[in-house]
Formats: sequence, C-alpha cells, structure tokens
Amino acid sequence: APVDPAAAPPSPTSGIQEVLERYKAALQNRSLDALKRLWPNLGGTQESAIRYEFQNAIRIEVEIVGPQIAVNGNNATVTFTRRYQLQTVDGQRLRTDTRTTMTLLRSGTTWTIDQMRFEAVR
Repeated sequence: APVDPAAAPPSPTSGIQEVLERYKAALQNRSLDALKRLWPNLGGTQESAIRYEFQNAIRIEVEIVGPQIAVNGNNATVTFTRRYQLQTVDGQRLRTDTRTTMTLLRSGTTWTIDQMRFEAVR
C-alpha cells in the first residue's frame, strides 16, 4: 500500500525553519510575548535589553542569512548571520550583522529556542 505522506512525521528541519520564521516575525513585530513563546527561558538582562530595543524602535527588519541546521536527537544548533536593521523613534537607523548561534530543544514535535549567542561579524 502507498504510504500517506501526510502521516509521515514532519522533518526536524522544517520545524526548525518554522522557529526561524517565527523568531524573525517576533522581532519585526516587536512582540516580546511571541518571542517568549519561542524562547521560554528568555529572561534577565537579555529580556530587558530586547524590551528596551522594542520600545525604542518604530521599525525592525530582520534577515536570516545562510542558516546551517545540525540536528542531534532532540537538540539542534542553527548558525546564521542575522542582518538586523532598526529605525529608532528619534529617526536613527542602525544596522548590525551578527553571527548567531541558536540552540533548540525538541519536546514531542515542537522545537523551542534554548539559548542564543551573538558575535559581531568582522
């Protein structure tokens, strides 16, 4: 009998790509709630810095460039360049390219962000 493709479990990378899209959307929509749904243990100074940035921006544009996904069981690592453009409430435009390492954890079929590391692109 033919295998029903709809019954096949989704590939891990498609779930991770969805997290990347939702991460990008949360930043562009300046939604801390959406970001915390993806990244449940976001807190402390990192959360404060993001909240401050969201409050002081009228527009954020994000591009995720060249994501490399490595899956190991229920863990995954994604490395990419995050191209981040921000327009502040007082009209300044800031652009940063950051080498980003995102680690994810899978529970059932759901991936969430465990932690993120950022390094300036030289």
